[in-house]
Amino acid sequence: MGGKKLVSIETCVRTGERVTSPRSLEACRRSGIEPDELQPKSVNEFLHERLGGLLAAKFSLVEKEAAVLRQRHYEQSRQAKLELVARERDAILQSQDNSDAGPPRSPVPSATKQSLPQPPPARRTRSAGSHATWRAPPRRSNDDNDDNDDDNDNDDDERDNPADVVVAVGDMATVQLEERLLAKMKLRQQREIRGVIETEAKLARIQHEDARRAAEDARRRDEFQRELRAKRAQLVASKHAREMATQQQENRDAAQRRLRAKERAETERAARDGEQQRAQQRQHEALQREHERALKANAFRQQTEALLQHHEDIVATNRQRMLEKERHALATLELATKRRHHEAIARRDRANARLQHASAQTQLRLERKKCELESKQASAAERAKEVQQKTLRELQERASQQRQDEDVRRKRLDAARSQRENEAAALRSKRQEVEEKLARAEAERERARQLQAVEKTLVGEEKQQTVERIRRREEYARLQLLARISGEDERSRAIKARKHALLQARQQVALDSLLRKHRIGQAVEQLRRSNKWDKYEDILYEL
Repeated sequence: MGGKKLVSIETCVRTGERVTSPRSLEACRRSGIEPDELQPKSVNEFLHERLGGLLAAKFSLVEKEAAVLRQRHYEQSRQAKLELVARERDAILQSQDNSDAGPPRSPVPSATKQSLPQPPPARRTRSAGSHATWRAPPRRSNDDNDDNDDDNDNDDDERDNPADVVVAVGDMATVQLEERLLAKMKLRQQREIRGVIETEAKLARIQHEDARRAAEDARRRDEFQRELRAKRAQLVASKHAREMATQQQENRDAAQRRLRAKERAETERAARDGEQQRAQQRQHEALQREHERALKANAFRQQTEALLQHHEDIVATNRQRMLEKERHALATLELATKRRHHEAIARRDRANARLQHASAQTQLRLERKKCELESKQASAAERAKEVQQKTLRELQERASQQRQDEDVRRKRLDAARSQRENEAAALRSKRQEVEEKLARAEAERERARQLQAVEKTLVGEEKQQTVERIRRREEYARLQLLARISGEDERSRAIKARKHALLQARQQVALDSLLRKHRIGQAVEQLRRSNKWDKYEDILYEL
């Protein structure tokens, strides 16, 4: 071989190298499998295959899961192909051993092994990555082949012996072999037809169930949206009602405060009016006494007027002091107090203007009564101070009560505002949780849909590969059969003619199968439209 290493199927299983040995390549051709289909592939190769060989910096999670699914499917298919090629290679070796050790026997292609023993299926072990790994079965002698595996008929129906097997068989055995091939082909076609109809019925049921589930999910989603909108409207209405109730309560409280303020203002105004009336009364009494003294003695008139003037000055001074202090304590009554103060000053100025000319005459008499007037002034100042202190205490108490009421109202407003903010935050949090849950559910459905699409694509690719493998296998069997027929002598020409007729019959059966499949396709399409899959048995028997 020129030093070139030959790679057998066992070496390919262990190392993953490409098969190059003649018997392994022959087994691949008889199985309709390309040697490249036995090469292992990694997940990264499937990732980059989807991008046309270009490298990507980042892949999404769904793309990675799809690549893992494709690699797992490819690995399972590769293990099955390795097992099939290994069995075919063992059959080739067994045929060669039998032809070398025993008498001439009829050539029996592996595709028609009905009575000969079959090697057991390859064992599968579960690897750490949960992929099925094929192990080559041990070599067995001819005495160990006691059982026949009828389940491999679909894979072995159309195989033929390699060209190097010695052809020494009776003519009748070959004819019987072809007849069995034809009968098994018809049986296989019937099974394929039944499988196609059952697969279409199953797909239709799955599609119907998916449509029903999608409609149910849409209905649940619409109901959830309606409930969510109703809850939102209810929350908005309750919030508006609470705000209106709070506003009405605040308006009532403000009206009550205005009423109490008005009552206090009325009380204070009445007190000021009473004080003014009492002052006017005292002034009137003083004027009356002055008039009486003027009537009694004209001599004492000037003295009495001076005394009254001085008394009025004291009263005006005390009143001014009280009004000044009251003006500082009551800011709301400042304008009225100033007005009364200016009026008192104007009256005092007018009285001073009238009595100024008599002040010089009564100066000596005023000195004598100075002590008495000072004592009266002190008592009046004491009384004014007591009134001022009492007024200040009342004002302070009212201001303190107002501050307490204002603090209570502010605390209530803060509590109501905090409660509204907490409720709004809770609603926002709940809404965010619902939206996140919907987004996760939608992402999960999208992921499941994409993975389902990948699985469907893999199933289609597997069917296409199976059809292509069967085509290659049949082509190889046909070439082998033609080579065998062309090498036979003149004595077997009659049998060759019979075989040719059988081949034509097989071709006719294949053509009938294609026509039947076409009619089955039309019938399946009609069943899809009518959705009456319970009648597919009747249609199968009719076809």
